[in-house]
Amino acid sequence: MKTTPLILLALGLASLQANAQDGVRYFQLITPAANDEPQHEEAVALWVSGEAAGGTQFNGSAETHSAYGNLVGVVRPDGIIHATWNYDIEGSEQSEEQLLKLDGDTLYIGSGELEERGPGQMVLKDPEKVVFEKALKEVEMSEPAIDSEEAAPLVTAVKEAVSKLAGAPVNLEGSLRLTQGWVRFLGFLSPAEGAEVKNEAFAGSLGDEFQILLKQDAEKKWKLVRHGFRGAEGYFELQEASEEYETAPWPLEEELFVP
Repeated sequence: MKTTPLILLALGLASLQANAQDGVRYFQLITPAANDEPQHEEAVALWVSGEAAGGTQFNGSAETHSAYGNLVGVVRPDGIIHATWNYDIEGSEQSEEQLLKLDGDTLYIGSGELEERGPGQMVLKDPEKVVFEKALKEVEMSEPAIDSEEAAPLVTAVKEAVSKLAGAPVNLEGSLRLTQGWVRFLGFLSPAEGAEVKNEAFAGSLGDEFQILLKQDAEKKWKLVRHGFRGAEGYFELQEASEEYETAPWPLEEELFVP
């Protein structure tokens, strides 16, 4: 599979996206390719607020069928997070009961025997026998204010990429995320003063939320990996993506809300 399945994003959460990032932590486990098996990745974006928890989870690789979806959970008195992972794989919606444990900069995903309770619904056969051996390490994220000195070269790179796509200089209003040679902008676009957007697709979508991902190459130049607008039905409509899209160090289609 070449592209991670896109997930329906609730329009009601759109305005909460920026606030959600404040309490979100990112975890990742990469298993290198070996014995004809491709590199495999598991990634989780997780928030915890009191007794509530949630986030997103990805499991797969570019060469195999990948699963992506939302986590909804509660924190038990013993600190274990009891969660349900609702995910999409090959266009099919499924769910899986999970136990998660946070320990410093490590997130453990419990392993245990699963059984089917209903169509596409997998539950733990015996939660007491779950073992916490699968360890995802925290990935540090930098989210500089878009008008800060740290963000200036990133804003320039994003503006150059977007202006090339739009056919005109643009202004940005939104948030940036930087990690491991990746930068993501999420927000809104507007033409620079006196500029006329020549790309009709852009001109017709300027009121919609926009996302763009750039990745540094070996020469430290920023390369466009993906961009798209959030359409009327709640999807990020994919205009362009490279195969590097699936190697980004965080779940890319986050649907997060921290109460």
